[in-house]
Amino acid sequence: MAEPKEGLTDEPLDVKIFSPYHTFYKGPAKSLSAINSTGPFDVLSGHINFFSVLKEGNVVVDTGADPKEIPISHGIIHVRRNQVTLFVFGLAEDDEENAEKEEDAPKPRPASTKLQ
Repeated sequence: MAEPKEGLTDEPLDVKIFSPYHTFYKGPAKSLSAINSTGPFDVLSGHINFFSVLKEGNVVVDTGADPKEIPISHGIIHVRRNQVTLFVFGLAEDDEENAEKEEDAPKPRPASTKLQ
């Protein structure tokens, strides 16, 4: 019987996709697909540590049941030990429903520069 390649595992990814005012997805996944400057790519369980700037397109999270699609204009992804963190800087223009949710979210107060 062939030995599995080092790094590959059946352990699910732990995915968190968020912006400053909204969490789009948080939970387990079989895979995540997105687009960076070199083209489309997939993140699977056991993926090497990875950091990339994302381009406009759909981020697809395969949950094993109901795939989640999040249209983004750009973002950053970080993968480390099956932990996938994706920060969305902007939503694709055709995703008005999520854009409205972000606009309605409370805005943080500016940090005070006064030393105490």
